[in-house]
Amino acid sequence: MQNAANMFILNLSIADLLFLARLPILVTQEITSHWPFGLLACKAYRSLMLSANTASCFLITLISFERYFAVCKPFKVTKLRDKKIASVCCLLIWIVSFLFRIPSLIYSKSISYTNHSTNETWTKCRTDWPKSIRLATFFVNVSIGYFIPCLIVIFLYVLIVIRLAIYERFNSTLSFHTAWSDNFKKVTKVSLTIITCYIICWTPYWIIKCVSVFMPKGADVFTSLNLTLKICLIFLFLQSAINPLLYIMLGFNFKVCLKLLFSRRNSVQTSSLQNRY
Repeated sequence: MQNAANMFILNLSIADLLFLARLPILVTQEITSHWPFGLLACKAYRSLMLSANTASCFLITLISFERYFAVCKPFKVTKLRDKKIASVCCLLIWIVSFLFRIPSLIYSKSISYTNHSTNETWTKCRTDWPKSIRLATFFVNVSIGYFIPCLIVIFLYVLIVIRLAIYERFNSTLSFHTAWSDNFKKVTKVSLTIITCYIICWTPYWIIKCVSVFMPKGADVFTSLNLTLKICLIFLFLQSAINPLLYIMLGFNFKVCLKLLFSRRNSVQTSSLQNRY
């Protein structure tokens, strides 16, 4: 990776792929109403998927900080845009995301349910929190894992849009236009589009999760919330699936990033194609 933006977006793509990897397992469990893979697989599945979700949120926040410093503080903070620092930041995000989800690893269980009227038994993979910490754990997860980063991202991009509007007015006044400014705005546009899609797709999911905590527990309410939650999950999978298409449609040099990652032989030629921001 030759710049921080490429490194952050590549790691975000890895998180998207990990999230999409749960789709076949989730579909299998929904169709069969049964978890056939055992306890260890359940713990690995829950912790890995939740870690990927958390990493996505933290990476989105990191991308926003990188764009904010690049646009609003270009001469004061440059270390975050160094590829080595970016690599360390990404590694730390993955470590913190996994540590943040260790409680989920501990309390994930393969739980058996029995329908006494039909004498049928089925198994589900769930995180079975103790009642004493269930509510507190939920609010910690939803706050640190989504809403606080989301508010930070929105605040940073408001500042970015304001600064870019000032730049645009200044450049048009002086008839100042360079290829660098085009590339600079391209990366910012890619980042903003990815973050907007993320917020649009994830916010309904977390709102429904919050509603489910406070709604009275009844069969009809549970069925409605469960159906709505499944619809929200479809949007989450779509968001993860369309991110690579967004990179291509918006002209981001993602293909070059992959070539740099997997082909050392072409690293010298490809590095000249990388944009500097």
